Amino acid sequence: MRRVDACARPACPGFSPRSPATNTPVGAFNAPVDIPAGQSRTFVFAVASQASGLGDPTTGGPVRFQCANVFFAPEKLANSFALTSVGTVGVADMISTGVTATNDGIVNVLPGTGGAFAVATVNIGAAAAIRARPFYARPFGEDDPAKQFTAFICETDLTTRTCVNGLTPTVESTAVPNVPRTFAVFVLRPTVDPGFDPGQRRMFVEFEQFSPPDFFGTNPIPILVGSTSVAPRAE
Repeated sequence: MRRVDACARPACPGFSPRSPATNTPVGAFNAPVDIPAGQSRTFVFAVASQASGLGDPTTGGPVRFQCANVFFAPEKLANSFALTSVGTVGVADMISTGVTATNDGIVNVLPGTGGAFAVATVNIGAAAAIRARPFYARPFGEDDPAKQFTAFICETDLTTRTCVNGLTPTVESTAVPNVPRTFAVFVLRPTVDPGFDPGQRRMFVEFEQFSPPDFFGTNPIPILVGSTSVAPRAE
């Protein structure tokens, strides 16, 4: 993990090493971190806006890990990010995490019964109407529908963890600041096993907020305001 120093670009990134158990800081901000072979480390990434910009309000890119023994570690879907900005419009900021039954970030999807994982989220931004939707991200060019996972989602009760509504492709609701929310995602196995690749095949849950209508009262744009993902594995 390389050090990020002073930045004069429109967006200035940084990172903080965290405890995987408590999410509390365990090291200095932007300080290089050792990741021993076969082990993992947990981070929180932050991006500070330095200037306004025009164009698509949502941009994305990889989190790059520069190492002592290689130039950059491989870039994968599992370590990508998204940025949102819509000027003066209040934006939700959904901090989200996906949890699987095995606590390893892998959802095992069985024939017939499928698989499931949970998502916990909290809005640390402005109150907003949002849409939660799961989708399967796959390697570029893999277009065979028989190899694609599908999923449905429901919001769950914080105490009982049961669905408070039926399973649907998306869930729309109002995200109130600092109020935790939980969801259950049910994944269906594809007809043909596409293979297990946790870096390039991911089941995402994205939280979207729609922008205000344009001058003519139409064309609201879905803005990504939070996401998390797990790796699906066909059993």
